[in-house]
Amino acid sequence: LQTGDVEAECRAYCRLANIYRDLKQPDESVICLENALAMSQRIGDGDTEHECFCTLSVHSSGNGNIQQAIIYGEKALQRATLQGNKEREGSACGCLGIAYSCKGDHEKAVK
Repeated sequence: LQTGDVEAECRAYCRLANIYRDLKQPDESVICLENALAMSQRIGDGDTEHECFCTLSVHSSGNGNIQQAIIYGEKALQRATLQGNKEREGSACGCLGIAYSCKGDHEKAVK
């Protein structure tokens, strides 16, 4: 995926990640999301960056990699808080709630 149009490549990686997820190929999905995340950070696309962090968090929770899910969720929350974006903060908190619930820490999941 190298077209020279970084935004289009970033979106393509996100779509590809969803396809791999649907095909039950989580490792390939994560690779695509990590590529999209790096590209979104390079071009300063906060929306896609947030989407990637949250999706990586949810994928990691689903794959049983709870600690990684928490790391991704915390990064999403940290960036959203710095930007003062309440909608993104809520989304990141939802991802963290899923991760902590999967971990069995229901008290922290509710917070």
